[in-house]
Amino acid sequence: MRILLLEDNFALHKAIKATLAMENHEVESFYDGLTAMQNSSAPFDLYVLDINVPNVSGLEITKKIKSFNPNAKIIIISAYNDIKTIKQAYVNGCDDYLKKPFNIEELLIKVQKLDAHSNENIIFITDDLKYDFSLKILFHDDVKVGLTKKELIFIHLLLSNNNHHVPYERIIGEVYPNEESDISALRSLVKRLRKKLPDDIIKTDIVGGYALCVKA
Repeated sequence: MRILLLEDNFALHKAIKATLAMENHEVESFYDGLTAMQNSSAPFDLYVLDINVPNVSGLEITKKIKSFNPNAKIIIISAYNDIKTIKQAYVNGCDDYLKKPFNIEELLIKVQKLDAHSNENIIFITDDLKYDFSLKILFHDDVKVGLTKKELIFIHLLLSNNNHHVPYERIIGEVYPNEESDISALRSLVKRLRKKLPDDIIKTDIVGGYALCVKA
């Protein structure tokens, strides 16, 4: 998983980052709340946030992240153990709350639990191309592929049909709702989309439609 870590205690920060890295997670870490928030819009699978950090609190960052990514997974780690703060963390959108001091293994258990849940929403199209159904984001080598709204609807529709072809009429109806469009507009979209993808995974069906080939 790609994880954003925010923790201003140097020793704990170093220990958490090293432990997560040993579990093959990619960790981008920050000591300052403002810097973390400015980098939070990158495609992370999980956020691990302390509350009491310089400039911007973990609670504020949690709320900010949820405003642009409602499906984001967030673990709060904090020395605050009062019910009011814990309740606010969940209201702002955290998925779990870990009170300091804690055993690093306990954090790993919580990370693994959220990782297992997020993997249920991910389909690997090829070894290096995957689609997250919950986030509706296509990744190539863990980098977000820039798609237009119509291209994303097209990809999502084909993947939702699990290697089966989708007729032109249905695709046009979902990609171009309330618009006067025809097969030529759809073919132009597919042509542009094929240029953005690393492999020719969009197949034209002889009966009239498209399918997206997914690895077995």
